[in-house]
Amino acid sequence: MNYLSHSSFLAHSASLFKALNILTIYDLTHLSVLVYMFRATRNLLPHKFSSYLIHMDQIHSHFTRGSVNYAIPFARTTLRMASLQVMGPRLWNSLPTHVKQTQSICTLKKELKLIFFSKYKDTLL
Repeated sequence: MNYLSHSSFLAHSASLFKALNILTIYDLTHLSVLVYMFRATRNLLPHKFSSYLIHMDQIHSHFTRGSVNYAIPFARTTLRMASLQVMGPRLWNSLPTHVKQTQSICTLKKELKLIFFSKYKDTLL
């Protein structure tokens, strides 16, 4: 990657990813999980996959601040925390409302990439 960007061998990789408009492997994973969640919220998945997700309003009969969010199941191990049933609701609940309300997958991906790239450092050595 350093060769592609004509940067120093010791340059920090986050700034190189931003300069080349490439997502890190962690952000690619988060992007694919969030696309899954988008499809699940729009009922674009088979019912078997959508049934993994539970809205908070299905748990509480009264209105709460988080009733529009998904319930995050308990995860004792890090392996369970990395599962789609736990990571999906956790990531989806952390998104801003305007991103959750996008109408197309293309717009969602564009908004998510802007969020991910904004977290990368700008400094190049």
